[in-house]
Amino acid sequence: MIADNIPQEAFAAIGSENIDFAIKSKHEKPIKESLDKIYFSIFWLALTSIGVFHLLQPVFQNKVISFTSGGIKVIAGPGNLEPIIMPLLGFGIFVLAGIIIFYIGLSSLLKDGGYYIGTPTKLIYYGKKNIKSTDWGQFTENIEITGDNQKADLAMRLKTGITINTKKGEQYIPDMIYICGISNVFEIANLCRKRIEENRSIPLTTNNIT
Repeated sequence: MIADNIPQEAFAAIGSENIDFAIKSKHEKPIKESLDKIYFSIFWLALTSIGVFHLLQPVFQNKVISFTSGGIKVIAGPGNLEPIIMPLLGFGIFVLAGIIIFYIGLSSLLKDGGYYIGTPTKLIYYGKKNIKSTDWGQFTENIEITGDNQKADLAMRLKTGITINTKKGEQYIPDMIYICGISNVFEIANLCRKRIEENRSIPLTTNNIT
């Protein structure tokens, strides 16, 4: 399974190994994951905009705003906006967070997924800036497929990851490799599982070839 559009430069890290498959990933991340970020950011920005409008509406109508801060009654309005500067800065931080989430979602949706080449010992990624080689021994056998055999996303979980603190305690987030919008996904997934099983005892190493 070698796609016709694979650049010759992508084969630089293979050496004398045989090729199991060589495929093009249409996107960096699954479309659903990117769209979820975009939809959430739009909702976040809309909610923040409503808050800003609710805060500033009396000012636009030349009315005063009255609220209590630290047990002290505060009045703000046209010509005296200082009391609401801090709340506006807080809303500004929320707006910035929404814009960043939107940018991350949009960039991952538009970013090219690069090329993936599978050999008996490693999975090679070829992008615009680098070639990355990951031994099959670094992967778990947890492989997820979303879609059908004509067009699907393949998600492979690595043994590495990060632990973050949440309200419910520590949460482990594994590193993932996504190969998106590919055909013959079941055959490729079976090849990946086979190579992972064969290379299970290989120590964790990742090679970046720039």
